[in-house]
Amino acid sequence: MDAAGIRTGVELCRSLLLAETVRSAMQQTRGIISSELASAREAEREERLKKLPTIQALINTVRALGDQQLRQFHNDLQDLKGALRVFCRLRPLNTREKNLGDTIGITVADPFTVSVQGAAGDPQLFSYDAIFGPTTAQVEVFAECRSLIQSAFDGYNVTIFSYGQTGAGKTWTLYGSGQEPGISPRTCEEVFRMVARDSDRLDFDVNASMVELYLNELRDLLNKEKDPPKLEFKSAKGPDGNLVVHLDGVTEVKVEHVEDLAKVV
Repeated sequence: MDAAGIRTGVELCRSLLLAETVRSAMQQTRGIISSELASAREAEREERLKKLPTIQALINTVRALGDQQLRQFHNDLQDLKGALRVFCRLRPLNTREKNLGDTIGITVADPFTVSVQGAAGDPQLFSYDAIFGPTTAQVEVFAECRSLIQSAFDGYNVTIFSYGQTGAGKTWTLYGSGQEPGISPRTCEEVFRMVARDSDRLDFDVNASMVELYLNELRDLLNKEKDPPKLEFKSAKGPDGNLVVHLDGVTEVKVEHVEDLAKVV
């Protein structure tokens, strides 16, 4: 049975309030997801990546029903993509560079490899988890990061950061413009989309903080005091008994709308 068939069956069962049938369909779907995950783990890289969209579709099919096992399935899927993923984005030439007659010395060899042409000698190959060429749209970059927001909702720590020399396009990738928003504004929208999606079965409080790490010093950007307290990392057990790391003393602002969160970040 494919994802579309399962989705239709589950939605029909839900509308008719046939709880036992729903449970049976959920059990069947969980079995399919488990089998697909196991198969993907054994597959080669390219074959594995082909399987992941199907697995994601199955997970999305039953998410609305609040299946607790979805959390584990979703994050198993993220592990298959890699706990640490490195993407490479190539910036197009700017106006000044074009006027000078510059050319891009990097080419995309395949979806995971770039070829860098040096001043002399053979080109060097570098491999990444994904390559974004000079014409890649902001929405395509965010599509590779979007699933991490669900992981954060599931209680996992998630970090996205950009790295590169001055002028490489880090700020553009993270923030973009009003017409072409980057990862940060799209994340704000995705957070509240998920809040709306699950608000019928969960209560949400969304708080935000903004911290800068500069010369090994943490700075609370939302604290307006002249001499703000020093921030420190501390750990404590959460309600579920797991160890939770938090930043002690940081200013948190309650946000209720996308616009509120966007102003903070």
